[in-house]
Amino acid sequence: MNNRLINLIDRHDIISFDIFDTLIKRNVRYPQDIFSVVEKEFNATSTNAITDFKTQRIEAEKKARCLSAKEDITIEEIYQLLSYEEKVRKILMNLEINCEKKFLTTNIAIKEVFNYAISKKKTIILVSDMYLPYTFFVDILSTLGYTGYYKLYVSSSIGLTKASGRLFQFILKENNWEPSKILHIGDAKKADWIRPRLLGIHSYKIPNYVNNMLYSNKDISNDLNYNILSSFINNTVLSYTENRYKQIGYETLGPFIYGFCVWLHEYKIKFNLKRILFLSRDGYIIYSAYKKLFPKDECKYIYVSRRSLTVPLIHKQKNLKEVFDLIPTNRFTQIQIILDRLGIDYKQYESLIKDCGLKKDTSFTKEEFLKDSRFLKLYSLLEKQIKENSFNEYKSLESYIKQLNLQEKEGIVDLGWNGTIQNSFEKIIKDLNLKTTMYSFYVGIKLNRENTFGYIFSPKDNTLRVPILGFLGLVETLFSANHGSVKRYINTSEVEFYDFEYTQNNFAIENYKIIKEIQNGALDFVRNMHQSKISDSIKWNQNIAFNNIQNLGIYPHNKELQCFGDFYYFDHQIYYLARPSLTTNLTKELSSSTWKIGFLKRLLRLPLPYLKIYTFIWNKTHHE
Repeated sequence: MNNRLINLIDRHDIISFDIFDTLIKRNVRYPQDIFSVVEKEFNATSTNAITDFKTQRIEAEKKARCLSAKEDITIEEIYQLLSYEEKVRKILMNLEINCEKKFLTTNIAIKEVFNYAISKKKTIILVSDMYLPYTFFVDILSTLGYTGYYKLYVSSSIGLTKASGRLFQFILKENNWEPSKILHIGDAKKADWIRPRLLGIHSYKIPNYVNNMLYSNKDISNDLNYNILSSFINNTVLSYTENRYKQIGYETLGPFIYGFCVWLHEYKIKFNLKRILFLSRDGYIIYSAYKKLFPKDECKYIYVSRRSLTVPLIHKQKNLKEVFDLIPTNRFTQIQIILDRLGIDYKQYESLIKDCGLKKDTSFTKEEFLKDSRFLKLYSLLEKQIKENSFNEYKSLESYIKQLNLQEKEGIVDLGWNGTIQNSFEKIIKDLNLKTTMYSFYVGIKLNRENTFGYIFSPKDNTLRVPILGFLGLVETLFSANHGSVKRYINTSEVEFYDFEYTQNNFAIENYKIIKEIQNGALDFVRNMHQSKISDSIKWNQNIAFNNIQNLGIYPHNKELQCFGDFYYFDHQIYYLARPSLTTNLTKELSSSTWKIGFLKRLLRLPLPYLKIYTFIWNKTHHE
């Protein structure tokens, strides 16, 4: 709380508050943006669409003020000057009043000041220069929790304004108050600061706009939907600014998963899906958000992984090439990792690996595995165990899938990228002769498949593919679940997990604490936006949902660049998201970094266009 303002309140008997942009804020960037919302909502329900209402409404107000003999006007006088038929004018005026009510919210910082004045038993008056009716203020102030004030003064009902000073004179005369006993608080330089002082009233000017945000832009290309979103964040995030990680989650991950869930729900309705399956582990945070937004929808969080779905299928492959087409491989994959993906614990065969002339950390490309005589020998010696284990895991997987009671049409949700899990899942379903069609929904998907849809990018729209690939590891980290990856199925209900990576040492534990704070902030955003009256006024699209998390990934503040850059990234080995060491091959370090834009920014430490630099590197390495 502002200590100077508190001291001023302590020294005065009467505290006067301005209302708009002081006690209450609008969830739009500029007051006139409400007129754009009015036009949007009118056109959504009317067969006769209107255009350019904002300009006409502004001009009508200017004209009404010029024609009025009073210092202020009423909203009815404004609408009488609009060139629509009377019925339409009445609808538009009521829409404006309702939109104002819907988009108004508490100014959290000043509400604390108001509550303090109440607690000190000060005489409180509320004063506003506004064309809206007196009853409007009574209703909205009560709704937003402003009670216990002595009197309310509104220029539209009295005909005098703060800006002229005459409304203050009226208040002084009506109450027989000495000006020096009053402190007036407001945001307008002339009406709330200069005019009261000229009358001997002490005044305190608060800023008209305070940017409380870390990663939200004020607007993007004058997009009204993003304008509303960023204003909502700015007006509500103050509750989270004492916890930086929660605030980051609230601003970036929250809108991202909210937009994704809205998009997903639209597809659920479109395809008449009875249920949505959220795949572990990346689907957990989306599942948590979706349940808050659409509690009546049937959905389930299911335990799957690439390893748990591919190993059971190995015994059905005709040769080693088909096996390697099935299991996931990296550009260079170690022997120990390949054996794990074949369903074998390398620790039981370390002497055999050595006898074949290999080491557990020997790395090959996929093509080299199929040609290297040492590996081919090792595989031939282990093939029986691999196939037997695969068959046993297949039977357990079959039991797990059957208890899911898959229906005719199911939606599945995952982060995406290559769609490996979807591919394996569909093979299992086909192999079990289940009559189920899978509709797959991803944050992004590289491959063009039937009934497969990507939110941020897909083969049909690749605009945002390269930007998100530049901080892919950061996104995956923020989507981390609270359990280890699925290893295999034991029986119908029991699942065996790998150890949870974030419990292996104190640094990993601290990493996960931060991730949880970010996720908690994100889910708070989902809850607050869902409960807000403006939630149905935002038409979500990938750009407004993605913008803030893109700002985090591409334009991080130095604090996040250092903190998140040092985060562990787990892929059978421990890497760092973006931490140049300058002691090894930088090309190899950049290749292993999964937040490449962050890596480049930490390495070069200069104000450069890092997205453009990364895009150039990506295009060169992918020959595009």
